[in-house]
Amino acid sequence: NLLQADCNFIEELYRMSAQWKFLTCPGGMGFPIKCNLEILFKGENKLKTEISSSNKEERWKNDYAIVNRKLMNTRSVEM
Repeated sequence: NLLQADCNFIEELYRMSAQWKFLTCPGGMGFPIKCNLEILFKGENKLKTEISSSNKEERWKNDYAIVNRKLMNTRSVEM
C-alpha cells in the first residue's frame, strides 16, 4: 500500500548519511512545506527599517477616536 511505501522510503532516507531538512512524499496529496516567499527570501524577513521621524511617531504613540464628530486623542504612550 502507499503508506507502507512512504514509510519504507522515509526509512531509507533516514539511514543515508546526508542531512535532510525536508521530505516530500510525491505519491500522496501533499501541501507545500514552505511558501514561495520563504523560498525566495531564504529564511530572511527582508524588512526595511528606518529611524522614524517625529511626525511618524504620532501614528503609533497615540490612539485616536472620533467622538461627537471630533478627532480625540484617547491614549498617549510615554516612552
